Amino acid sequence: MDVGSVECVSLPDAAPTDVDDAALGLGTLLAAAASRAYPKGSSSGGVHELLECPVCTNSMFPPIHQVFHCFGQYFCLHFEAFQLGMAPVYMAFLRFMGDENEAKNYSYSLEVGANGRKMIWEGTPRSVRDSHRKVRDSHDGLIIQRNMALFFSGGDRKELKLRITGRIWKEQQTPDGACIPNLCS
Repeated sequence: MDVGSVECVSLPDAAPTDVDDAALGLGTLLAAAASRAYPKGSSSGGVHELLECPVCTNSMFPPIHQVFHCFGQYFCLHFEAFQLGMAPVYMAFLRFMGDENEAKNYSYSLEVGANGRKMIWEGTPRSVRDSHRKVRDSHDGLIIQRNMALFFSGGDRKELKLRITGRIWKEQQTPDGACIPNLCS
């Protein structure tokens, strides 16, 4: 499993500047989630540098969480495996550690891919006040079907080895009304 990254980058006047909180590892999210929810034939890789989010817990199939600090705020990356109909899928989404109105000030993208293909999800983080089940059941995140996850993993397509990368950004308005994106990637 490759380690992805999230960086907080401020871009005033559309020019790159110093990194706020750089290169926070996403860890081995997919392999660990697969081993928790689908123990047969899944990778048994360990999870490194993950922080358990006290707000995001699920006792039946424990999802994986990692907390990121960007723009003075906290975000929780949520990843879990579940059944969508009869098909096993994996879902990743970002939750904002605050209320819904504040969450709307931010946007994020998640990307997974390999072998010349990639999937990208862009959206607004959901507030932690929305349960992870509500977010999952609304399909408001990056959903990867198991066959695509195995394709992205390469090799014999039996072991899950994926890399997820992401960005978080906040749009700020200048005095003349123009929007300048601030990135956390």
